[in-house]
Amino acid sequence: MQNANPKQLLENFIASASARKKLSLQTIYDICIELEKKGGKFLTIATVGRMSHERGGPAEPAIRNAAGEHYRLLIQAFVQRSEQGEGKKKGQSAKLDEIFEGIPDPVLRARIGLLLAELSSLRAQLLASRHLANQISTINLTNHTDNSTQTNDEQNGLHLSLQELSALEAAISSDTLEHWGWLLEQNGRVSSESGQIIFRAGFVSAIKKIISIYGV
Repeated sequence: MQNANPKQLLENFIASASARKKLSLQTIYDICIELEKKGGKFLTIATVGRMSHERGGPAEPAIRNAAGEHYRLLIQAFVQRSEQGEGKKKGQSAKLDEIFEGIPDPVLRARIGLLLAELSSLRAQLLASRHLANQISTINLTNHTDNSTQTNDEQNGLHLSLQELSALEAAISSDTLEHWGWLLEQNGRVSSESGQIIFRAGFVSAIKKIISIYGV
């Protein structure tokens, strides 16, 4: 499969860019080269944005906004090349070849590749959300005062077993977040690398409070 070539994309973008934009594009390109040499595992907008910001280049928000399309296309071109080199997603190669066939414009090919990657990410996030929803038990917040044999916790309306608490802990674990490519924000919100909100602000902090009370 012939995906957009990162070097060719860089040259195309630089040809019509301002002096400042050229430096930013080169910074992004150089960082992607470094990450690619390390195996490509961390070729994400979040990682590239952090490293770029440290070097005076565009930070993650600038890469994600509308004006940062060229940055995203460059990163995605490296991601596709890395996956192709590692032999990933072989079952999709034929279909992608058909999609890219007859599209000589490298920028257009990169845009299509980025769109396909975002669609794949959204699908994975939907499946993950359904999976986590099946694991997380509903918390009953009604009070029960008519049964003297109930524990204080039960009377307060929280009926969670160790298995249920473990499921909550697993839902916000670093392994789960890393597996799905999700980002944990300071306000307890969980979002995807594309900026889509997976769980609203306060979700993670609420789960942590429950876990701390019951001590998984």
